[in-house]
Amino acid sequence: MNTATRFPSLAYIYLRELLGKNTSNPVVQQFQQRFPYYKMEDDADRATINFEHPDGSKYSVEELLAMILESAKQYATAFAEQKVTDAVILCPVHFNQAERRALKRSAELAGIKVLQLMTNHAAVALNYGVFRRKEFNSTAQNYMFFDMGSTSTTVSIVSYQVVKMKVGSMVETNPQITVRGVGFDRSLGSLEITLRLRDHLAKVFNGQKKTSKNVKESPRAMAKLHKEAERVKKILSANIETFAQVENLFDDQDFKTKVTRDELENMAADIFEGIAGPVKQALASSEMAMSEINEVILMGGGTRAPKVKEMLQKAVKREDLGKSINTDEAAALGAVYQAAYLSTGFRVKTFAVKDANIYPIQVEFERKVEEDGVESTRTVKRTLFSRLNPFPQKKVMTFNKHTDDFNFNVNYGDVTFLSQSELAAFGSLNLTAVSLEGVKEQINKHVDNFTESKGVKAHFKLDESGLLDLDNVEIVFERIPDPAASESAFSKLSNTISSFFGSSNSDTEDSNSAEEKPEGSEAPGEEEEGVPGPAGESDSETKAKETEESKESESTEKKVEEPQEGAEKTESDSKEESSEKTEDAAKEKDEKPKSDKVDAANTTSTNTTKSEPKPLTIKRPISSKVTLLDSKEPDSEHVKASKELLVGLTEKDEEKRKLAAVKNELESFSYDVKNKLYEEEYEAVSTEEEREEIREKLSAIIDWYEEQPLDTPLSEFQDKLSEAKKLVKGLFKRVAESKERPRAMEALKSTLNHTKYMLKSMKNFTAGILDEEGGGPFTAVELSTLETLYNESVEWMKLMKEQQKKKLPTDTPAYTVDEVVAKISALDREVKYLINKAKMWQPKKPKVTIKDSNSTKSNSTSKDSEASTSTSDGTTSSDSETKSTSEENTIPSPDTETLGDSKVEEPETQESSPPVNPSSEDIDNKKEEETLQLDSDSKKAEDEHIEL
Repeated sequence: MNTATRFPSLAYIYLRELLGKNTSNPVVQQFQQRFPYYKMEDDADRATINFEHPDGSKYSVEELLAMILESAKQYATAFAEQKVTDAVILCPVHFNQAERRALKRSAELAGIKVLQLMTNHAAVALNYGVFRRKEFNSTAQNYMFFDMGSTSTTVSIVSYQVVKMKVGSMVETNPQITVRGVGFDRSLGSLEITLRLRDHLAKVFNGQKKTSKNVKESPRAMAKLHKEAERVKKILSANIETFAQVENLFDDQDFKTKVTRDELENMAADIFEGIAGPVKQALASSEMAMSEINEVILMGGGTRAPKVKEMLQKAVKREDLGKSINTDEAAALGAVYQAAYLSTGFRVKTFAVKDANIYPIQVEFERKVEEDGVESTRTVKRTLFSRLNPFPQKKVMTFNKHTDDFNFNVNYGDVTFLSQSELAAFGSLNLTAVSLEGVKEQINKHVDNFTESKGVKAHFKLDESGLLDLDNVEIVFERIPDPAASESAFSKLSNTISSFFGSSNSDTEDSNSAEEKPEGSEAPGEEEEGVPGPAGESDSETKAKETEESKESESTEKKVEEPQEGAEKTESDSKEESSEKTEDAAKEKDEKPKSDKVDAANTTSTNTTKSEPKPLTIKRPISSKVTLLDSKEPDSEHVKASKELLVGLTEKDEEKRKLAAVKNELESFSYDVKNKLYEEEYEAVSTEEEREEIREKLSAIIDWYEEQPLDTPLSEFQDKLSEAKKLVKGLFKRVAESKERPRAMEALKSTLNHTKYMLKSMKNFTAGILDEEGGGPFTAVELSTLETLYNESVEWMKLMKEQQKKKLPTDTPAYTVDEVVAKISALDREVKYLINKAKMWQPKKPKVTIKDSNSTKSNSTSKDSEASTSTSDGTTSSDSETKSTSEENTIPSPDTETLGDSKVEEPETQESSPPVNPSSEDIDNKKEEETLQLDSDSKKAEDEHIEL
């Protein structure tokens, strides 16, 4: 907005409404009146408009909009911290086919893969329903969404209902949004209110007679007033009066005036009166009354105005209006949820959305008819997609009276529901012209006595983005097998079976006739041709999605068939015929089983009816050429040139961003260093001559910076920045060293204390076991290495301290912080290595010798006898406990048994008993206690260690 204020002709705003239009469109003409400083011209090749830039270059609306989308993609990438290429893009509900294609083309130029073009009201309704999905059930709940934006106003009626839908091979119950009715006014928006306030402020300024010139002749002054009018309008939404003021508005004159809410409402009285129009349109199209609407929800920045709410309350005859959604972000949040649903990288709950086709689409073709012997051509119109048909969906139209190559057109249907202003802004009512080739060739090739044509079938699709597409065209034939050949084959088969079972030939024929007869009167795959289907009546195609759960959708192809000659029907006649056909089909279905049984019985008894062979369906593709009539698509060379142009502009923007960043860094760095030169910490490590030299060179750099023109290349600013940083590198290094050296030495001292304590603990732990078999957790070399490193570090620290005392603050220091950190890291690495080794160390278990069973029995008997004698003689309890412990440590022989109450005697003396080997459990317990003690010492020392 700042660029648009300073350089109005260089910044392009409100471009979306210009998509798919030329300079003769009233919307484009109104845009030119509002912003006269833009230069626009027609693109003769594509029937659109181009903007002429002040430098002479020309850009189409799609290219300018692609630049905006490219910027949005960069913002999204920066926020997500990963590349973003897929998106759901919002579009107004009143966009027609040309406008939707142009918007999608702009996204593709920006390198964005469009997952779906989603209307604003559908996205808002989705955002509202996602957080209330538990409140919905099988009963439809209707809500009205009133959206007043900057350029248009939309009112939509949406139904929320829980329905069953097929997801993969399973049927699930999920909520669904269905758009029931829509009303809109593309000229009713808050932008018009802002422009009227802008013109009012310009009139007031001219009335103050501060200058003889007209302020409306200055684009920059009008841009300033536009910005101020937008600010004042927002303030008056919450206040009854405020002041509009602009410094240096025009000819160095300031502007200030008072504006009240009443004045603003009087300026836009007709705009506020038009609020009821879209509400009435939505109710009429949905065939609902306000009593059927649960709640009216506000959406859009324009609904903040108190007068808008007041007029809406009168239109809907309700005092309470829903304000439960974020009017600025609800549409974007709904689009984000839909994008997550459509993508494969996220998993969200299903919430189906069925949008509505606003403009009916019909097919027009010519057919030759003969009346009273005179052949003439008649134009036939058949509705393909009716108004408010849900999409996405597919339809098939059958042309069964054409035997030669022919053409047909796809146009908009009845749009009389649009006002005169809307119809003038709508553009062309013709969509495409389709030319078919190869029909006559295929008919001549396949049609004979046994093959007939079932017509040419054109497959149309209205996809998720509301874009119409002709999928393919094919011609269908039905071939009936030769009756003679078929009868001969059946005869051979019946003779073989009869000879095998011994039955008569006539019985076999009767049996085959009853079994082979088709159940229905129609051949498989046969369709009712020549009968027009209900115009615009079809099932909707459920949204397709393939995820890890294999989400799929059902798509039902409906047929809109060409009427028979002289059978021209309106939409209402078609609907009545459809209902009659449905009833007849139901009756036929009920009566079919009975009739089949009767026919089978009659056939068997009379033996007069032969089974008919099944026809074969043949499909052949037909070449089709589609020509757009509303707006032409750019050719491949034009698209390639546009992409290259956008890539070049993106690179220029990136270079411009880097240039601005380098310029800001150079300027701020130079001024910042000049201010720091005379701070205490910088003066302490530098001389006056050095500071004065740095100051002079920085002043020269600043002078150079201010004298450079706008086209100075980026490399020159980068060189100057490197020069400035190199100039003060030594000074900054000394300042940093003077701050960090004392703390680094303290950290080294703490590490040395820690190392000394750990070294002592390790030596105590391993004392006495290094020379034993198996050794301890540490080797003598490891302990010696640590001790040597410790001693060298102590000597180095003493030496560095002595040398640094001899240095001046302005001299190069005797040691650096990096050297101290290296010493700390070396000590810490060795200590941690030994501690981890101690934790993993496991002592070797001693070998246990098992004595002979007879010797064990004898020794045990002597020990028990001695224990009994000693006790009777008054031996102390401590001696008894010692002997008991010795007895427990003795490993008994597997042959030892206790017989009855007999006692086993101990040896007479302790010395005579065999040597007792400690158990592995005792050794492990002792080792664990010593390791825990070592870990405790290590932890205690680590707590005292202060790391840098």
